[in-house]
Amino acid sequence: MILSFIEVKNLTHIFRENDEKKTEKIALDNINLKINKGEFIAIIGVNGSGKSTLAKHFNGLLLPSEGECIVDGMKVDDSEDIWKVRQKVSMVFQNPDNQIIATVVEDDIAFGPENMGLEREEIKDRIEFALKSLHIEHLRKMPPHLLSGGQKQLTAIAGAIAMRTQCIVLDEPTAMLDPQGRNAVMKALKELHEKYNITIIIITHFMEEAVQADRIIVMNDGKIIQDGMPKDIFKQKEIAYEKATETFSHCGDCRCIAVFPAAGSKRADPSRYCHAVCVPANHLSVADLRNQLDISSECDCSSSSRNVCGSQCLRDLMG
Repeated sequence: MILSFIEVKNLTHIFRENDEKKTEKIALDNINLKINKGEFIAIIGVNGSGKSTLAKHFNGLLLPSEGECIVDGMKVDDSEDIWKVRQKVSMVFQNPDNQIIATVVEDDIAFGPENMGLEREEIKDRIEFALKSLHIEHLRKMPPHLLSGGQKQLTAIAGAIAMRTQCIVLDEPTAMLDPQGRNAVMKALKELHEKYNITIIIITHFMEEAVQADRIIVMNDGKIIQDGMPKDIFKQKEIAYEKATETFSHCGDCRCIAVFPAAGSKRADPSRYCHAVCVPANHLSVADLRNQLDISSECDCSSSSRNVCGSQCLRDLMG
Protein backbone atom coordinates (compact mmCIF):
# COMPACT_ATOMS: atom_id res chain seq x y z
CA MET A 1 0.00 0.00 0.00
CA ILE A 2 1.42 3.39 -1.06
CA LEU A 3 1.13 6.03 1.65
CA SER A 4 0.22 9.45 0.32
CA PHE A 5 2.73 12.25 0.84
CA ILE A 6 -0.05 14.84 0.95
CA GLU A 7 -3.59 13.87 1.87
CA VAL A 8 -6.51 16.27 2.01
CA LYS A 9 -9.67 15.03 3.75
CA ASN A 10 -13.02 16.82 3.51
CA LEU A 11 -11.18 20.15 3.44
CA THR A 12 -13.28 23.30 3.46
CA HIS A 13 -11.85 26.79 3.69
CA ILE A 14 -14.04 29.80 4.41
CA PHE A 15 -12.87 33.40 4.12
CA ARG A 16 -14.70 35.64 6.55
CA GLU A 17 -14.91 39.38 5.96
CA ASN A 18 -14.61 41.77 8.90
CA ASP A 19 -17.63 43.79 7.92
CA GLU A 20 -20.98 44.41 9.55
CA LYS A 21 -22.63 41.62 7.58
CA LYS A 22 -19.92 39.10 8.53
CA THR A 23 -19.74 38.02 4.89
CA GLU A 24 -18.45 34.50 4.24
CA LYS A 25 -16.99 33.08 1.06
CA ILE A 26 -16.45 29.35 0.64
CA ALA A 27 -13.12 29.15 -1.20
CA LEU A 28 -12.74 25.37 -0.92
CA ASP A 29 -15.73 23.07 -0.64
CA ASN A 30 -15.17 19.60 0.84
CA ILE A 31 -11.96 18.77 -1.06
CA ASN A 32 -10.56 15.23 -0.99
CA LEU A 33 -7.18 14.62 -2.61
CA LYS A 34 -4.13 12.35 -2.38
CA ILE A 35 -0.69 13.22 -3.75
CA ASN A 36 2.10 10.64 -3.75
CA LYS A 37 5.82 11.31 -3.47
CA GLY A 38 7.50 11.99 -6.80
CA GLU A 39 4.41 13.10 -8.70
CA PHE A 40 4.42 16.04 -11.14
CA ILE A 41 1.00 17.67 -10.86
CA ALA A 42 -0.51 20.69 -12.59
CA ILE A 43 -3.51 22.45 -11.06
CA ILE A 44 -5.59 24.48 -13.51
CA GLY A 45 -8.83 26.42 -13.42
CA VAL A 46 -10.26 29.90 -13.85
CA ASN A 47 -9.44 32.76 -11.47
CA GLY A 48 -11.22 32.28 -8.16
CA SER A 49 -11.59 28.52 -8.56
CA GLY A 50 -9.58 27.78 -5.39
CA LYS A 51 -6.20 26.75 -6.85
CA SER A 52 -3.99 29.02 -4.75
CA THR A 53 -6.10 28.56 -1.63
CA LEU A 54 -5.69 24.79 -1.87
CA ALA A 55 -1.94 25.04 -2.50
CA LYS A 56 -1.41 27.26 0.54
CA HIS A 57 -2.79 24.50 2.76
CA PHE A 58 0.00 22.16 1.65
CA ASN A 59 2.56 23.92 3.84
CA GLY A 60 0.30 25.56 6.37
CA LEU A 61 0.15 29.10 5.01
CA LEU A 62 -3.61 28.62 5.32
CA LEU A 63 -5.32 26.28 7.75
CA PRO A 64 -8.56 24.34 7.14
CA SER A 65 -11.84 25.78 8.37
CA GLU A 66 -13.11 22.19 8.31
CA GLY A 67 -11.45 18.88 7.52
CA GLU A 68 -7.71 18.31 7.51
CA CYS A 69 -4.55 18.45 5.42
CA ILE A 70 -1.84 15.91 6.26
CA VAL A 71 1.75 16.13 4.97
CA ASP A 72 3.93 13.05 5.42
CA GLY A 73 1.84 12.01 8.41
CA MET A 74 1.76 15.48 10.02
CA LYS A 75 -1.30 17.73 10.27
CA VAL A 76 -0.62 21.25 9.04
CA ASP A 77 -2.77 22.76 11.80
CA ASP A 78 -0.62 21.13 14.50
CA SER A 79 1.55 23.97 15.81
CA GLU A 80 4.23 21.51 16.93
CA ASP A 81 4.71 20.14 13.41
CA ILE A 82 4.23 23.21 11.22
CA TRP A 83 7.96 23.97 10.84
CA LYS A 84 8.69 20.35 9.93
CA VAL A 85 5.91 20.55 7.32
CA ARG A 86 7.42 23.70 5.82
CA GLN A 87 10.82 22.04 5.51
CA LYS A 88 9.21 19.28 3.49
CA VAL A 89 6.95 21.50 1.33
CA SER A 90 8.30 24.78 -0.08
CA MET A 91 6.34 27.41 -2.01
CA VAL A 92 7.41 29.59 -4.93
CA PHE A 93 5.12 32.46 -5.86
CA GLN A 94 4.29 34.39 -9.00
CA ASN A 95 6.48 37.45 -8.48
CA PRO A 96 10.13 36.53 -7.84
CA ASP A 97 10.92 40.05 -6.60
CA ASN A 98 8.75 39.36 -3.55
CA GLN A 99 10.80 36.29 -2.61
CA ILE A 100 14.41 37.41 -2.90
CA ILE A 101 15.82 39.32 0.07
CA ALA A 102 19.61 39.15 -0.18
CA THR A 103 21.92 41.26 -2.34
CA VAL A 104 23.78 38.27 -3.82
CA VAL A 105 22.28 35.08 -5.26
CA GLU A 106 24.21 32.60 -3.11
CA ASP A 107 23.38 34.58 0.05
CA ASP A 108 19.70 34.40 -0.81
CA ILE A 109 19.91 30.64 -1.30
CA ALA A 110 21.66 30.37 2.08
CA PHE A 111 18.92 32.25 3.93
CA GLY A 112 16.74 29.21 4.68
CA PRO A 113 19.53 26.85 5.81
CA GLU A 114 21.04 29.60 7.97
CA ASN A 115 17.71 30.05 9.76
CA MET A 116 17.67 26.31 10.40
CA GLY A 117 20.87 26.77 12.41
CA LEU A 118 22.99 24.49 10.22
CA GLU A 119 26.77 24.40 10.29
CA ARG A 120 28.55 26.61 7.78
CA GLU A 121 30.00 23.68 5.81
CA GLU A 122 26.56 22.09 5.52
CA ILE A 123 25.15 25.38 4.25
CA LYS A 124 27.92 25.63 1.63
CA ASP A 125 27.19 22.08 0.46
CA ARG A 126 23.48 22.85 0.13
CA ILE A 127 24.14 26.05 -1.83
CA GLU A 128 26.41 24.16 -4.22
CA PHE A 129 23.89 21.38 -4.71
CA ALA A 130 21.06 23.86 -5.37
CA LEU A 131 23.11 25.84 -7.90
CA LYS A 132 24.25 22.72 -9.75
CA SER A 133 20.77 21.19 -9.74
CA LEU A 134 19.45 24.17 -11.72
CA HIS A 135 22.64 24.83 -13.73
CA ILE A 136 22.97 28.38 -12.39
CA GLU A 137 26.45 28.19 -10.86
CA HIS A 138 27.42 31.18 -13.00
CA LEU A 139 24.90 33.34 -11.15
CA ARG A 140 26.19 32.73 -7.62
CA LYS A 141 27.86 36.15 -7.22
CA MET A 142 25.27 38.10 -9.18
CA PRO A 143 23.06 40.75 -7.54
CA PRO A 144 19.41 39.68 -8.02
CA HIS A 145 18.33 43.03 -9.46
CA LEU A 146 20.51 42.34 -12.50
CA LEU A 147 18.90 38.95 -13.21
CA SER A 148 16.17 38.25 -15.74
CA GLY A 149 12.73 37.20 -14.52
CA GLY A 150 13.47 33.55 -15.29
CA GLN A 151 16.81 33.67 -13.47
CA LYS A 152 15.10 35.21 -10.43
CA GLN A 153 12.56 32.38 -10.35
CA LEU A 154 15.36 29.82 -10.63
CA THR A 155 17.04 31.54 -7.67
CA ALA A 156 13.80 31.24 -5.66
CA ILE A 157 13.56 27.55 -6.57
CA ALA A 158 17.21 27.07 -5.58
CA GLY A 159 16.37 28.46 -2.15
CA ALA A 160 13.71 25.76 -1.79
CA ILE A 161 16.13 23.04 -2.90
CA ALA A 162 18.68 24.22 -0.33
CA MET A 163 16.10 23.49 2.35
CA ARG A 164 16.21 19.83 1.23
CA THR A 165 12.55 20.12 0.43
CA GLN A 166 10.72 17.03 -0.79
CA CYS A 167 7.99 18.99 -2.56
CA ILE A 168 7.90 22.34 -4.36
CA VAL A 169 4.55 24.06 -4.83
CA LEU A 170 4.65 26.80 -7.46
CA ASP A 171 1.82 29.31 -7.75
CA GLU A 172 1.84 30.59 -11.36
CA PRO A 173 5.65 30.91 -11.35
CA THR A 174 5.86 31.78 -15.05
CA ALA A 175 2.97 34.26 -15.24
CA MET A 176 5.28 37.29 -15.26
CA LEU A 177 8.00 35.78 -17.47
CA ASP A 178 8.76 36.00 -21.17
CA PRO A 179 8.80 32.77 -23.24
CA GLN A 180 12.53 32.26 -22.67
CA GLY A 181 12.13 32.58 -18.91
CA ARG A 182 9.13 30.24 -18.91
CA ASN A 183 11.08 27.64 -20.87
CA ALA A 184 13.99 27.81 -18.41
CA VAL A 185 11.75 27.36 -15.37
CA MET A 186 9.78 24.44 -16.85
CA LYS A 187 12.96 22.71 -18.01
CA ALA A 188 14.42 23.04 -14.51
CA LEU A 189 11.27 21.68 -12.86
CA LYS A 190 11.17 18.65 -15.15
CA GLU A 191 14.82 17.89 -14.44
CA LEU A 192 14.34 18.21 -10.67
CA HIS A 193 11.42 15.83 -10.90
CA GLU A 194 13.18 13.27 -13.09
CA LYS A 195 16.66 13.33 -11.49
CA TYR A 196 15.86 13.86 -7.82
CA ASN A 197 12.26 12.61 -7.56
CA ILE A 198 11.10 15.92 -6.06
CA THR A 199 7.33 16.25 -5.98
CA ILE A 200 6.28 19.17 -8.18
CA ILE A 201 2.89 20.88 -7.90
CA ILE A 202 2.45 23.77 -10.31
CA ILE A 203 -0.55 26.10 -10.61
CA THR A 204 -0.75 27.48 -14.12
CA HIS A 205 -3.01 29.06 -16.73
CA PHE A 206 -0.73 27.89 -19.55
CA MET A 207 -1.99 24.64 -21.01
CA GLU A 208 1.38 23.99 -22.67
CA GLU A 209 2.83 23.79 -19.14
CA ALA A 210 0.00 21.70 -17.71
CA VAL A 211 0.33 19.07 -20.41
CA GLN A 212 3.91 18.38 -19.34
CA ALA A 213 2.73 17.14 -15.94
CA ASP A 214 2.01 13.49 -15.13
CA ARG A 215 -1.38 14.43 -13.70
CA ILE A 216 -3.73 17.39 -14.05
CA ILE A 217 -6.22 18.56 -11.42
CA VAL A 218 -8.97 20.86 -12.70
CA MET A 219 -10.73 23.13 -10.22
CA ASN A 220 -13.88 25.21 -10.47
CA ASP A 221 -15.87 27.03 -7.80
CA GLY A 222 -13.83 25.59 -4.93
CA LYS A 223 -14.17 21.99 -6.07
CA ILE A 224 -12.11 19.46 -8.00
CA ILE A 225 -14.05 18.72 -11.17
CA GLN A 226 -11.45 16.60 -12.99
CA ASP A 227 -8.35 14.67 -11.94
CA GLY A 228 -6.35 12.51 -14.31
CA MET A 229 -3.64 12.13 -16.90
CA PRO A 230 -3.31 14.89 -19.52
CA LYS A 231 -4.54 12.68 -22.35
CA ASP A 232 -7.68 11.84 -20.36
CA ILE A 233 -8.34 15.42 -19.28
CA PHE A 234 -8.03 16.81 -22.79
CA LYS A 235 -10.32 14.16 -24.23
CA GLN A 236 -13.15 15.81 -22.28
CA LYS A 237 -13.15 18.85 -24.52
CA GLU A 238 -16.40 20.46 -23.44
CA ILE A 239 -15.60 20.40 -19.73
CA ALA A 240 -12.04 21.54 -20.32
CA TYR A 241 -13.17 24.42 -22.51
CA GLU A 242 -15.93 25.61 -20.21
CA LYS A 243 -14.23 25.33 -16.85
CA ALA A 244 -10.49 24.76 -17.10
CA THR A 245 -9.23 27.39 -19.46
CA GLU A 246 -9.57 31.10 -19.09
CA THR A 247 -7.25 32.18 -21.88
CA PHE A 248 -5.60 30.33 -24.71
CA SER A 249 -1.95 30.36 -25.68
CA HIS A 250 -1.01 31.32 -29.23
CA CYS A 251 2.76 31.29 -29.06
CA GLY A 252 3.88 31.45 -32.68
CA ASP A 253 6.33 28.55 -32.31
CA CYS A 254 4.16 25.70 -31.22
CA ARG A 255 2.41 22.47 -32.06
CA CYS A 256 -1.31 21.93 -31.79
CA ILE A 257 -1.87 19.20 -29.22
CA ALA A 258 -5.58 19.42 -28.50
CA VAL A 259 -8.69 20.64 -30.21
CA PHE A 260 -11.32 22.84 -28.54
CA PRO A 261 -13.95 21.78 -29.31
CA ALA A 262 -14.43 18.64 -31.41
CA ALA A 263 -15.53 19.09 -34.98
CA GLY A 264 -19.30 19.26 -35.29
CA SER A 265 -19.78 20.67 -31.83
CA LYS A 266 -22.13 23.59 -31.42
CA ARG A 267 -19.13 25.53 -30.15
CA ALA A 268 -16.98 24.67 -33.17
CA ASP A 269 -15.08 27.69 -34.41
CA PRO A 270 -11.78 26.42 -35.88
CA SER A 271 -10.55 29.92 -36.61
CA ARG A 272 -10.36 30.54 -32.87
CA TYR A 273 -10.08 27.26 -31.04
CA CYS A 274 -8.39 24.66 -33.21
CA HIS A 275 -4.91 25.53 -31.97
CA ALA A 276 -5.94 26.59 -28.49
CA VAL A 277 -3.48 24.39 -26.62
CA CYS A 278 0.11 24.55 -27.78
CA VAL A 279 3.53 23.32 -26.69
CA PRO A 280 6.62 25.26 -27.75
CA ALA A 281 8.54 23.17 -30.23
CA ASN A 282 11.67 23.08 -28.08
CA HIS A 283 9.78 21.59 -25.10
CA LEU A 284 8.68 18.24 -26.43
CA SER A 285 9.37 16.19 -29.50
CA VAL A 286 6.54 14.83 -31.60
CA ALA A 287 7.30 11.40 -30.14
CA ASP A 288 6.92 12.79 -26.60
CA LEU A 289 3.58 14.32 -27.52
CA ARG A 290 2.40 11.08 -29.11
CA ASN A 291 3.14 9.27 -25.84
CA GLN A 292 1.35 11.86 -23.69
CA LEU A 293 -1.78 12.56 -25.71
CA ASP A 294 -4.20 10.75 -27.93
CA ILE A 295 -4.70 12.95 -30.97
CA SER A 296 -8.34 13.29 -31.92
CA SER A 297 -9.30 12.20 -35.42
CA GLU A 298 -12.01 14.85 -35.25
CA CYS A 299 -9.56 17.74 -35.64
CA ASP A 300 -11.19 20.31 -37.88
CA CYS A 301 -8.09 22.24 -38.95
CA SER A 302 -9.34 24.11 -41.98
CA SER A 303 -6.96 26.03 -44.20
CA SER A 304 -8.35 29.30 -42.84
CA SER A 305 -7.45 28.34 -39.29
CA ARG A 306 -4.08 26.77 -40.03
CA ASN A 307 -2.04 29.79 -39.00
CA VAL A 308 -3.84 30.75 -35.80
CA CYS A 309 -0.78 29.84 -33.75
CA GLY A 310 1.73 29.78 -36.55
CA SER A 311 2.06 26.02 -36.93
CA GLN A 312 0.65 22.90 -38.45
CA CYS A 313 -1.82 20.68 -36.67
CA LEU A 314 0.01 17.96 -34.74
CA ARG A 315 -1.86 15.32 -36.73
CA ASP A 316 -0.10 16.61 -39.84
CA LEU A 317 3.28 16.66 -38.08
CA MET A 318 2.79 13.06 -36.99
CA GLY A 319 1.65 11.96 -40.41
